[in-house]
Amino acid sequence: MSAAVEPRISVLVITRNRAHLLPRLMQALWRQDFPRDRFEVVVIDDGSSDSTREYLAGLGDAVRWFSQSPGGVAKARNASVRQARGSILAFTDDDCVPQPDWLRTIDREMAARQSNAALLGRTYSELPASTFVHSVFKDSEPVVTCNFAVTKDAFQRAGGFDEHFTWYFEDEDLGLRLKQNGCPVHYVPGMVVFHPSRYQGFRQYLRQRSGLQFCFYMNRKHPREGVWTRNRHLFAQMKRKAILFGIPFVTGFIWRPAFAALLAVLALHVALDGWRVWKNYAKLEGTGLRARPVDLLLFASLNWTIPFVDGFQMARGWIRDGLLAGRKQTDRPTFA
Repeated sequence: MSAAVEPRISVLVITRNRAHLLPRLMQALWRQDFPRDRFEVVVIDDGSSDSTREYLAGLGDAVRWFSQSPGGVAKARNASVRQARGSILAFTDDDCVPQPDWLRTIDREMAARQSNAALLGRTYSELPASTFVHSVFKDSEPVVTCNFAVTKDAFQRAGGFDEHFTWYFEDEDLGLRLKQNGCPVHYVPGMVVFHPSRYQGFRQYLRQRSGLQFCFYMNRKHPREGVWTRNRHLFAQMKRKAILFGIPFVTGFIWRPAFAALLAVLALHVALDGWRVWKNYAKLEGTGLRARPVDLLLFASLNWTIPFVDGFQMARGWIRDGLLAGRKQTDRPTFA
């Protein structure tokens, strides 16, 4: 890239311990039908312990990359914006494959709107999401940063990503604040990113749900956006499980045979969950994904605990962001 030419678009990627996925993304970016001197690629390594830094170093001047100690997705994305030289920020993820006209579409759509907009593209996977399959299908708000573009000026006016969100909600929160600051978010169906489906084990499944701890904080920032309403099905599950397990458990201290009922309820749940897990396991045939035996066992035997785990995460956030924090919010990041 010529030093005399400032790129129009900065493609921003954060990564951690995904050296095996980065080559696929980089190949997709090199195949863009957009002038190479008009975009740059900035990667933030958020404390990887694999060969990520060695891979990035091997790319030479093709990528500008920086390392930081693990700080969460919002902090890493803000760090990428501080390094960006382009007037347009294009966000994607390290496990994604932008289509060849992705950057050209972003450039065209921004020009048509005099660069006063944020753009949300269409994201798709090849397999439906299930117990063992993580897939992404997106064609409407809220904003997700695997396929999103915004002007650097609008991003900075909105205050960037709220770094209190270490996992989940940080992109939706940004989209809402952009609109509150006069920057509309437009859905662009021709701005396409392929998000390859990947195997999801029990540990990854629990990590996805850990973002529920930020429900209280998100609702406090955006009380009119219906965060609790969107998650009402989770409250219904918690209530059902609390009744099913709670009544025989409490009664058992008064009438010991009730403990037998508790064991019966637990055995029934494990049997039903085991049947569902086996059905989803059978669906993996022909997909190239293989379930680990330990995940089969964990999903079958512990899936009944998920509503209680969700309740714990929400309570954790309520205590941290409500009872202990009062009305205090995190400081806005700076982008000087």
